[in-house]
Parts: sequence; structure tokens; C-alpha cells
Amino acid sequence: ARSWPSNVEEFAGLMAEKEDNEAKKVQFTNRGDRVVVQFNFFKMCIGPGWEEVAKYKGFRETTFRLVFPYANHFPEVAPPHLLTILPTGVVETVKVLKPEQEVGLITFPYTQFVDEALADKVVQSGHESSWNGQKYGNTPFVDRYEGKYYLIQTWPIRYNETFKKDFKIDKTNPDPLAFDKAAVAAFKACIRTMFDPDFNKIPIRYCSKESVRDKCPCYVGTTEKLLAYMKEHTEAMREVGIKELTETGFVSIGETKKGEPVEKAFDMAPEIKYVIYQKVGWETMACCKPWEQFANEAEFIGQPIDDD
Repeated sequence: ARSWPSNVEEFAGLMAEKEDNEAKKVQFTNRGDRVVVQFNFFKMCIGPGWEEVAKYKGFRETTFRLVFPYANHFPEVAPPHLLTILPTGVVETVKVLKPEQEVGLITFPYTQFVDEALADKVVQSGHESSWNGQKYGNTPFVDRYEGKYYLIQTWPIRYNETFKKDFKIDKTNPDPLAFDKAAVAAFKACIRTMFDPDFNKIPIRYCSKESVRDKCPCYVGTTEKLLAYMKEHTEAMREVGIKELTETGFVSIGETKKGEPVEKAFDMAPEIKYVIYQKVGWETMACCKPWEQFANEAEFIGQPIDDD
């Protein structure tokens, strides 16, 4: 069996057009796929922000999401408890999903995997939750299948007219390349556990949109360098909507589309590369996203901006 590369040199060997050891060389069915894989590897694993914080004026984004608009369709079910678990193991959101109009759960359309150590981690959310004291792997949000641990990173949204206007929405999978079948199956398993075995009476929505945000400053770097940068450049904090920094992240402020103020704390794992920017949706506020998730569906516009 071919071993997974552990560094850039080993990866380059697998991708080489000419390789002394043919058993190690990766063969591609379609011409040109090798170049695409090479590009994505270096984009994800190298990219900007490792040496120092880089600032960009904005980004282009193609967004694909899976949505389950549970609303008030399950009045007989006790309101399930939600944990939004990040790939780093941080619990970002703890919420009781009470039935009401225009609410739903949203997730990424691609599979995310975590290791056994994270699956064995015990939930200590700091809030009231039925999952406190349980292992992550015993919650609906980390699922084991064929020896792998799937992460179902899902969070609450407003599935309202604004959302429906912004996204193209299908009730069947319009593109299996964009909406991975394994990710869809994992999301359905999570919903089945949380709500009802008869959850299929409300179809999952396959949602997509394209957007260009050319006046949305983005800052990319490791956790430590981003926090040091923000501490030194308070104008950058104001620019994206950061109220204050914490030891492990920041407190974001903004408002909803109704003009209601919102405030939320974001935690960032050590030695991980993130992008900090201002998200726009039902809520407009500062947020952070791990580089791999950001780069999976967005690209920066132009070259890095020098603030000095």
C-alpha cells in the first residue's frame, strides 16, 4: 500500500511526472488532474499567512451548503441540544433547538474527519447541554463509519426569505461533485438522531451561491500572529468588527438584518492558520474560519496589502 506523504518532498515525489519507483507514482485517469491536485495541495498546505499576517482587500466565494429547515415540523420531539464542534475540537455553539418558524441547521457539503483522540474527548461546553460529560464520539456530531470519524459541523441559521433569495436551492442533489454523498449521509444520520427517524418528511436543501466581496478586508495568519497583529493594529479590529481580544481569540460585535445588536466570542486553536474577516448574512459581524475551510470555497482578490 502507498503511504500518505508527511512532507512536501514526499508529496512532490508522488506527483512527479517521472518517478524512479513506479509503485509510488500516482496515476491519474484524466489528463490534467495531476496539476489540479498539485495546486490544491500547495494552496491548502502552504498558501499565505505562515510567515507573517497577510491582508487582502476581499475575496470571491462559491458557497455550497446543506440545510435542514426543521422549523416547527417536529412538535412532538423534545427540543434537541446542538453542539457546533470545530475541526480543532473547540465547541463554538451550544443551543437548544426550540421549534419556531424559519429556523434550520446548515453544514458543509464535504466530509471532515477527526482523529480518535478528538472523538474520545469529553464535552465540557460551559453551558447547559444534554451532551456535557459525553464523549464527542457519542454525540450525533462525530460519527464513526468504516474505521473513520466523521465530523458533522452544523450550526443554526435563519431559513427565511432573505436566505432563499440569496441561494439557489434544490431538494435533490444537483451536483454530486459539490455535494459529497458521504457528507450528505453523515448529515442525515445526525438529523435522524436529533429529531426523528421520520425526518425525511422534510427534505434536505442543497444550496449554492456565488459572491464577490471586493471591499471586505481579510487577515490570514496563525492564531498567535493574528492576535499579536490585532493587538498592535486596533484599526484592523474596528475594520472587521472585533470588540476586544481574549487569550484564545476575540469577541465579535455586529448586528442582525433587523438592526439588533449581536455579540459573540470566537476561540481559535493554537498554531492553526485562520482567516479573520467580516461575515455578512442574517448577522454582520467579525468571524474567523480555519484556512482549509476558507480556501476550499474562496480565493483572495489581488495581492496582499501592505499597511505600513
